[in-house]
Amino acid sequence: MISLPTRRTSLRGQTYEGERLLLSAAVATKLYRCPSCREPLGIGADHIFVRYLDADPPWDHEHWHTRCVSERLLRTFATVHEVPAPKRPRPQRRSRR
Repeated sequence: MISLPTRRTSLRGQTYEGERLLLSAAVATKLYRCPSCREPLGIGADHIFVRYLDADPPWDHEHWHTRCVSERLLRTFATVHEVPAPKRPRPQRRSRR
């Protein structure tokens, strides 16, 4: 059984069709729509950020419900392994002038 990504680990894998993906845990900063169930992901919702490693922007990523990843997307993986989660950029501080 494949475990879902956490804040410390991501999943890197390849689907049976040959797509390379990186799955990371995320928190929604705006309203998104899950491509699997078409239901909204509200602001602040924990979800899975899916990056398509061979695609060009803006089609290189999607935001999925965690349950949709576990019920649908993970079944399409031919290979998968855990990798360290990407470092989040620190917010830049504004100087007061």
